Amino acid sequence: MRVMVLIVGVVAVVTPIFAQQRIITDPPQVRGPFTLTATYDSAARGNTFAYAGSTVPPVIRVVPGGVITLRYVNNLPTQSDEECATARCRNMTNLHFHGLHVSPERPQDDVLTTMAMPGESLDYKVVVPSYSAPGLYWYHTHPHGESARQDLDGMSGAIIVEGIDRYYPELRRMRERVIILRDRNIEHSDSATREQVARTVERATASYADEATQQFAALVKSSREDAARRLARELDRAVETFAREAEAVLAERLAHVGDAGAQRLERRLADAANSLERQRDEWMSGLDARIGELEHDVRRRLEELSADAEAERAVLEARLQELLRRIDATAAVQSS
Repeated sequence: MRVMVLIVGVVAVVTPIFAQQRIITDPPQVRGPFTLTATYDSAARGNTFAYAGSTVPPVIRVVPGGVITLRYVNNLPTQSDEECATARCRNMTNLHFHGLHVSPERPQDDVLTTMAMPGESLDYKVVVPSYSAPGLYWYHTHPHGESARQDLDGMSGAIIVEGIDRYYPELRRMRERVIILRDRNIEHSDSATREQVARTVERATASYADEATQQFAALVKSSREDAARRLARELDRAVETFAREAEAVLAERLAHVGDAGAQRLERRLADAANSLERQRDEWMSGLDARIGELEHDVRRRLEELSADAEAERAVLEARLQELLRRIDATAAVQSS
């Protein structure tokens, strides 16, 4: 079982991606005590998390030094139709807070002795250390022997430890989106479902690639304009300061020299002003050149990202086609 968690910048979850009929929507978010329920989703034909009347797992948000408080209710059936690692699943469950350096003792991250059978519940109070690094983590079930099946069914969600913008202030102006991608075994699905998976993956890949490209380009443009405005203000202040100081020096010198000396001072002052203007023009020209280089680098990087995404999509399509071929071959052997 593989789970890949991405953060690109309003939070959305694919749960799972083939079941989505629309572009990914925002999941609920929790910051205080809440109740999470393990339940069976008849539509998806698998176990899942339920929260606030929905089967979309919430995103847990917490600050370093904060506490995650939740009640975990096991409403899974007492009898399971699914096969786990060594036998038919018993539908026991618990929670693991992946990546957080928290206590392994109950009521925190105890995955060995803390267990809820169907009809039971667990109360968690997880203390997040004050030194925890801001960023993206995730929570999932962890009963040994059954966690792989439960996680594949969709029993996992994201945790965000807040404060990353303190280290990367440029993120404050970006939208936040958390995407959870889960593997799904489609070996026994019909051809219509497999084709739907392929179409959904293609649409989602194109949509998020376009959105990420637009946001990155907007951020680069904004940063470039801010830098140009700051430099222009600094140059203007330097020119104004030089002019005031030059006028003061000129007035002082004119009080002690004759007309010829005053003319020489005026010429020297004019030469200095012209030199300063030329230096300003050189600075602005250098800035324009640097901006051009930055735009070229950005365009090149975006082209590389687009090429990488296209290559990845081709690999996924090839894997899907190979899987379809193997399924068809297996069906032909069975039918013969």
